[in-house]
Amino acid sequence: MKWKKWIRNKYVVASLAFLLWITFINDIDLPFILESRSELNELKSQLSYYEEENQRTAEDLEEITTNNNTLEKFARENYFMKRNNEDVFVIREKELTQ
Repeated sequence: MKWKKWIRNKYVVASLAFLLWITFINDIDLPFILESRSELNELKSQLSYYEEENQRTAEDLEEITTNNNTLEKFARENYFMKRNNEDVFVIREKELTQ
């Protein structure tokens, strides 16, 4: 019978209704906040990955623009360029499809 006393109190009822509204009914409710927080953490991890990739690419670009041997190696590996007196053979492995 003690719970009837609590239910009769208008402040307790108003507080419970407010908590129910904020937690589940409102547009920005608790599940939305938790989902947004997990999405934010995922985006932060992607940001750090892309910053590392950007730094690695900038270092590679600096190496290619300053060193002719590296530039030649890059051109041969990625664009199959060759000198006049050379032949280039490209061997590709077949991908297994299941």
